[in-house]
Amino acid sequence: MTRPFCLRVARLLPLLWIAFAALPVQAANFCGRDSNRGQAWNALTSSFSQSPSNISGLAQSLGSGGNCAAIGSSHIWVWDSGTTSWSDSGSIASLGAVVESEGNYAAETGNAVTVYDDETGSWTAAQSVSGLSSIVASGGNFAAVGNDEVWIWNHISGGWTEIQLSGLVEVIGSAGNFAARNGSNVHAWSQSDSSVTVSPSISGITDLIGSDGNFAAEDGDEAWAWDRSSKSWSNTPFSSGLLELVGGGGNFAARLSTKVWAWDRTTGSWHSTQTFSSSAIQELAASEGNFGVRITNKVYVWNQQTAGWAAGQQFGSGALLDLIGSGGNFAAETTTKVDAWNQSTGNWSISTTVTSGSIVEVVGSGGNFAFRVSNRVYTWSGTSSNWSSSQQFGAGALLDLIGSGGNFAAELINRVWAWKQASGSWSSSAQVANSSIVELIGSDGGFAFRVSNRAYAWSATTGGWDDTSSYSGFQQLIGAGPNFAVRLSSKVWTFNDATGNWTSTSISLGEIDGAPLAACSPGACSDPNPCITGSCNLELGCEYVSNSDPCEDGDLCTIDDICSAGVCIPGGALTCDDENLCTDDSCDSGIGCVFSDNTAPCDDGDICTDGDACSGGVCTSGGPLDCDDADPCTAEACDQIEGCTHTPIFGCNPAEVPAANPGLTGLLGLLLASLGARRLRNRPDA
Repeated sequence: MTRPFCLRVARLLPLLWIAFAALPVQAANFCGRDSNRGQAWNALTSSFSQSPSNISGLAQSLGSGGNCAAIGSSHIWVWDSGTTSWSDSGSIASLGAVVESEGNYAAETGNAVTVYDDETGSWTAAQSVSGLSSIVASGGNFAAVGNDEVWIWNHISGGWTEIQLSGLVEVIGSAGNFAARNGSNVHAWSQSDSSVTVSPSISGITDLIGSDGNFAAEDGDEAWAWDRSSKSWSNTPFSSGLLELVGGGGNFAARLSTKVWAWDRTTGSWHSTQTFSSSAIQELAASEGNFGVRITNKVYVWNQQTAGWAAGQQFGSGALLDLIGSGGNFAAETTTKVDAWNQSTGNWSISTTVTSGSIVEVVGSGGNFAFRVSNRVYTWSGTSSNWSSSQQFGAGALLDLIGSGGNFAAELINRVWAWKQASGSWSSSAQVANSSIVELIGSDGGFAFRVSNRAYAWSATTGGWDDTSSYSGFQQLIGAGPNFAVRLSSKVWTFNDATGNWTSTSISLGEIDGAPLAACSPGACSDPNPCITGSCNLELGCEYVSNSDPCEDGDLCTIDDICSAGVCIPGGALTCDDENLCTDDSCDSGIGCVFSDNTAPCDDGDICTDGDACSGGVCTSGGPLDCDDADPCTAEACDQIEGCTHTPIFGCNPAEVPAANPGLTGLLGLLLASLGARRLRNRPDA
């Protein structure tokens, strides 16, 4: 069923937090079971809700996308985080394995699969699958694998698609998409339209991997990549010598003995490094779509933002020890310092020099890096691209360093310090007995640790520490999103990141499972920019791509505007022609076509008028046409068809015609012409 707006916002929070490093991270629920009922902890209310009825044979609790499922021998009760209510599947014959995927559940029932759809809040009719052997989950979707057939359920359409594939070897999922292969072909299924694209023949496929919804297959000599946007396959420019194929952020990299080729998802093309000496490549690392190649004393990085390989970063001869990636960035460890590469700037920044060989470990988290020596921790922020001054601890006290959601936690013998990327500052927990810390975990930006009789948690939102009261009977410490839960024999402590507090509930659970909310919900990823199309990837969150749709650039004097690279590009100029000579045509970007009256000369259509001129947007007649030819022996007139006419006056002698004004001469000429005509009619020989 459609999620309430508040939950849709909560699902978007982790993406916004990564982008701006100052907003709260997403909430998360917990799922559990006691002896005969399911239990769901709601992060919005910090309270448990139990299923309304006993569940026969209750053996499993399964969290997914904020929802909870309590699984019995023939019934599954699902708690929906949107409605905060439980619903019963009804009796499911031969109930087998149950698989979760971002709020949805798929259950085996003999040779069929039935699915709980989070959007409708109900179970679908069972889909028969011949020889059903397994269910693969990806991004809210499910692939039911049978004998040479795969049935795929799409959470967007709520329908099934069948793929028949002789000699089926494996099925994998990636960000909601699936790929099924046999020995020579890969069938790639797209959740956007449930279409299937078959690869060209790839003889002897040895590996099939997925990355952010894309897939790549290789046969030991060359690789083929499938792009989820164009739904097309492209192969490597080389045809032999492939040693390694890795994926990251939707891109792929193929390593040969002397160079590395990177496949760019945006263009579907391959880009190679320079050629190295044989076997010089020591490591190929991936980081959110970028790739780093380490040789003896240099690192070469392929940046997806520029779609190119950068010149190698030079280190001391033989000094380069390790290369790690995080959030699209890289860190290169040498004997005395750590260099960090920022994908946004394409530049390296160098840490303070420490004693040779004293670096114990380098940790990446959410695009940031930290490294520790015996009693200090140095941190690098991907936002500022700067290394901070080290945090000083007691000599020999530093035991461990972990990362979570861009933050870091340093474990000492008697306390834990947490570093928050938004502020760049450290905060310390309360002090405990030396060496009493049993466990330290991170979850979605937060941290929690326990001693024998107490638990402490650090809020990624508030940046503060809080601890439980003393307890006994410890069973389990678990994180879900930035929240934490401690399961005891007869009580559960839950930490809510939003409030920064622990609360306890007297309840005995056989197990507890985390249920982080899905990164987004279908329909919740619209963008106000008409040139950007948003979609929900339940595993990765809202995804936005530019489109080529018609648009309006805001200038009414352009037409056929079109989207390109996320921007509305003006089309051609608007033609403003009203075919009226008595108006001046122009265009105002805020109004559109403008037609202004003018006083230009014109023709009113009457041949016997002269000096016509425009007025008020119409052609106005001038005076009568002057047809005087200055000949006293012609009669002037104006004909509506022929215009001026000049009729000779019979018997007229110009010398005998007295000078007169043109008007009198014209009348006299007409009179003489008339008399001459009468004489001709009266002559006997006429």
